[in-house]
Amino acid sequence: MIIAIIGKLIGKFVKQIGGVTDDRTKKD
Repeated sequence: MIIAIIGKLIGKFVKQIGGVTDDRTKKD
């Protein structure tokens, strides 16, 4: 269960940090 929580936190982190740069390369 803890892994799921960590995965969600990491997912949010990656989306916030990588989402900024990813937004330019791929606009889904």
